[in-house]
Amino acid sequence: MTRRQFLRSSAIASGIGALPFLTTRGADRHVLENRPVFDYTHPVWNRRPAPTMAVSADELKTALGMACDWLVDIAQVQTETLTNEDNTRNLRHTFWKGAIRGEYSAATRKWDFFCPVWHTGQALKALVWSAAVLDRPGYLDAVRLGAEFIGAQRVSDPSDPDFGMIGGFEDKGDEANTSAMLEASEGLLRAAEATGDAKYAQWVRDSADWILKKAYRGHGYFADAYSTTKKAFVSYQPESPGRPLLDDAVFLRVYEQTKEAKYRDLFYETAVTCLKRESPPGNWVDFWPSSRAKGQNHPRSAYWWGYPMVFAYLDSGKKQYLDCAQRAGEWYIHAQRLDGGMFRNTGMDFNTDSFGHATSGACCAMILWNALWQITGERHWVAPLNRALTFSLNMQFTHPQDPNLKGCILEKVLPPKDGTDASPYQIRDLGTIFFAQALAKILRCDI
Repeated sequence: MTRRQFLRSSAIASGIGALPFLTTRGADRHVLENRPVFDYTHPVWNRRPAPTMAVSADELKTALGMACDWLVDIAQVQTETLTNEDNTRNLRHTFWKGAIRGEYSAATRKWDFFCPVWHTGQALKALVWSAAVLDRPGYLDAVRLGAEFIGAQRVSDPSDPDFGMIGGFEDKGDEANTSAMLEASEGLLRAAEATGDAKYAQWVRDSADWILKKAYRGHGYFADAYSTTKKAFVSYQPESPGRPLLDDAVFLRVYEQTKEAKYRDLFYETAVTCLKRESPPGNWVDFWPSSRAKGQNHPRSAYWWGYPMVFAYLDSGKKQYLDCAQRAGEWYIHAQRLDGGMFRNTGMDFNTDSFGHATSGACCAMILWNALWQITGERHWVAPLNRALTFSLNMQFTHPQDPNLKGCILEKVLPPKDGTDASPYQIRDLGTIFFAQALAKILRCDI
């Protein structure tokens, strides 16, 4: 592939038709044309320059490159079987090459995994976008590895009743989470566009069909997980018919790929249910992993449910969806701490514990705030975006003694235990993944 061909394919995978590397000041507005995913004609779909940021574009690119190098050179598994990693949840993967290792303890220097299917899918998005922003075509090799890992977890026999299902094992080794299948999907679509390998997009369609046929419960609700040993669905909230899953607006994306109305209908049926079940404003505490009983909001819930509302608005032009996305943005502003960070559990009154930070939550908030800036042009979103950006940049290990940490983002500080001086630093791949996604989108001036 020539450099010209790479830039063209990267532009397409980034969801745009041209590749103007915009700086943080003085860039012209561009109307997006020929988008392969989401061919919006709504007048709001104009690209704005990036807001004036607390750091320069060159500094952002340096940090982004370090983060992606960590994902590719350190976090990604290079062998088909595990070597020195733990698999404490007994995730039933038999092929690991290309997976992103999700958990790392600075105290013990041990690796572990937590749902590598959807984490890897999110990493694919970060790497595809960053390959374009940084002109690093080598990242696409890691994209292919990651996509093949996800593909190895799918039921590929067309005669199997579960054909198309992707084994997104998360909390329990044999239970494939429906949300994990969705959260792996956009990464496969981006991989297909960047590499030209159409099978990745077909896997997404096969998975969407399985979810629609088997996991969908009607009225916008989906079953939580599927036990691959019992061949039965599992509910994590028995009192609920399921969860209304909008992750990454996947069904709308599949509709744009196929033009089959059933996918778009399903997306909006779910979006309407999300509007009805929104509580507190801008969040969804009634759905796992948040908990109304404990009064705790998960740091990424407002992103999982709120961010897809941006695309519902851009696709439909209905302001109710933009209003919801803005309420999610406001929730994040209230949840943000003075230094720009967030915590794993945020109370209904926005009170928090002293430990258990969640830099991934701050990065997801950046993605949402950047989208709201791009759509509305309201500078209201810029100040919290800058605070979160500064905080997240300060969480990057640039000169660590432990080589496994170089370039990654510190996700959380754990509370002291056992009276020892063991390092309280906990690394999760999601901190680095969403950091890279956020920086790439800011640099791309992309929603």
